Amino acid sequence: MKSVYIAGPYTAGTEAEEDANIHNAAVVAFNYYMDGYAVYCPHLQTSYIDKKLNKGEVDYADWMENDIHWLAKCSIVVFLPDWEESRGAVIEHMVARGLGKEIVYWGEQIQATLIKTGGEEANAN
Repeated sequence: MKSVYIAGPYTAGTEAEEDANIHNAAVVAFNYYMDGYAVYCPHLQTSYIDKKLNKGEVDYADWMENDIHWLAKCSIVVFLPDWEESRGAVIEHMVARGLGKEIVYWGEQIQATLIKTGGEEANAN
């Protein structure tokens, strides 16, 4: 089974923007789930822990170490729009390239449509 790692902005200026980043990653993750991939999406795997349980025990470096561990195990790394503006996604991109991973850049127009429709156009990748 092929596996995919979803990389893109998580942290944002407001909670609403952060929630939008999580939603965008979830839409892409869902598309890959529906295509039969094993998916690791750090936005989904860590957001509840970060927002509800973490009282500062887990810091940025800890999250990145965890994410890089899973990125290394995946066959494909997908970068969401605006990934270049995310410090973490830039690091993930360097690691993915260094490891020779297959890299996919999720299209701006497709992503905009999926965000607008709430993911109703699944499998559009």
